[in-house]
Amino acid sequence: MFAASVRIRMFQKRLRITHKLNYEFVAGGRIWWFRFVMDSQWKWRIKFGLAPPSLPACPKASFRIEDDGEPGRKSLHLTDTKFVETVVPDVPYYDMIYSGVAGKAANCLQWSLGDWVMHENPVHVDRDGALHVTMEMICKNW
Repeated sequence: MFAASVRIRMFQKRLRITHKLNYEFVAGGRIWWFRFVMDSQWKWRIKFGLAPPSLPACPKASFRIEDDGEPGRKSLHLTDTKFVETVVPDVPYYDMIYSGVAGKAANCLQWSLGDWVMHENPVHVDRDGALHVTMEMICKNW
């Protein structure tokens, strides 16, 4: 079990320029990543997964996009309710190497963020343009 907190300065400006943001960190003996990306249907998503050479994990994750304490602003919670898939690093043939893992092997798990990401003065971005994200994870042994 772990939690990783990130403050992303100039969040919207960075997304408007690059259309993606990537973050990596080490926790629980694995290298994890999470990304803000635009998918092929022009929807913003937050994704997470494992970087090589990490071993597979069966995670139950939640992302909390925090408010900044101003009236009218709310935290956004994105949560998995079950351990449904085993996440494996996005490396060729990893899914075949770990074909006996619990559930279905996946390179990443994701949630849709909607279109608030690019709205003017979104409720989840503070007055300095920063986004505060906390990723909480519980991993089940497989």
